[in-house]
Amino acid sequence: RQALDFDQYMEMLQVFHGGYTHANRWYIGDTIEGEIDCYDFASSYPFCMLACKFPMEKFTPIENCSWQFILNNKDDYAFAFKFIATNIELKSDREPMPALQFSKCEKTVNAILDNGRILAANYVEIYLSEMDLAVIMDQYTIKGKHICSCSG
Repeated sequence: RQALDFDQYMEMLQVFHGGYTHANRWYIGDTIEGEIDCYDFASSYPFCMLACKFPMEKFTPIENCSWQFILNNKDDYAFAFKFIATNIELKSDREPMPALQFSKCEKTVNAILDNGRILAANYVEIYLSEMDLAVIMDQYTIKGKHICSCSG
């Protein structure tokens, strides 16, 4: 009952974004004296598997799904969808790790990049999950937002 068909599998591949890593653009080429700490989130994986909620049934299409609906229900439900944004840009130039990955976008127009991350663009089309959307809405100002191909 949980097995995905081919189309669902291909969509989930697009939604999956992998590890969350990025160099801080403000420190490129700088040498820092003293002790530097590095943190690895990999050790949190077993905890997340036990403590967090995960979908336990097949995703089904949701008609007329909005970004507000997704954000309002993200704590209780999982979503996979195509997100289309127009006139998008970081709220703060001091954001060390922008969430939008250029390599995962289906389409972009006039994207300004930093090490593969989108700082601003006139148009972005990307597959996301509900948690990705929450981070993007927190980091970016977006004039136009549209959800399509939503399932949950």
